[in-house]
Amino acid sequence: MRAEIYEDLWEVEAETFQTLPPDAGHSAYPYVPLAASGAAQMVSLRTVVLENQWTRITVCPDLGGAIVAWHDLRTGEAILTAPKRLASTSGGVRGATVAAGLQWRTWPDERRLMTGRVDFRIHADEDEAGAVSLFLHEVLAGVPAHWTACLTLEPDSAALRVEFRLQNLSLLALRLDSGFSLAGAEWDANLCSWLAPGTGGLGVVPQRGAMYADDAGLRRRGDAQPWLAPGAV
Repeated sequence: MRAEIYEDLWEVEAETFQTLPPDAGHSAYPYVPLAASGAAQMVSLRTVVLENQWTRITVCPDLGGAIVAWHDLRTGEAILTAPKRLASTSGGVRGATVAAGLQWRTWPDERRLMTGRVDFRIHADEDEAGAVSLFLHEVLAGVPAHWTACLTLEPDSAALRVEFRLQNLSLLALRLDSGFSLAGAEWDANLCSWLAPGTGGLGVVPQRGAMYADDAGLRRRGDAQPWLAPGAV
């Protein structure tokens, strides 16, 4: 049975943001700063679903490309459950943010579009035994770089293959690293072990620092922040 990929809509209650006037001195620039409005409404967010006979994975390009749901079709269990309500919190580079699902991160500069839309494209191999892929892309604000992620699901595997690439677009070396975090979702100690085998469960910091838990959730990143040469990926 071949893998499938298709677009869908996620109807969810979300706490809305109040947009503030643009401010060149604010860390959100060139985007507008945000503040929690205290109100909520139903919204429709675009999603892309990658599915085969083993697993179903839901990605939300309208929420920074976050993976918001992951279901094991063999057991019927949810590895990652989409939140029933998207709650906004103060903080982050734009003044307010939403923590939901598995989100792609860059260091030391936080992405401005963690709560916004990123570019995406879907691809399905033509042959029956082919894989499906979702490409995500964002030009980073505040740093001369961009990232591309390729999420691929094979028809005969329950694993999602992720290729995440950062490219330096400047003529100078950049200190830049990448990884992901998991927050705002219903998850347990088994999920930490599933994402990072051998870590010993939630709250246990791996010796090499590849994944750790903090107040914001579960994070993974490189052992050190590398310097990217001009044009390097």
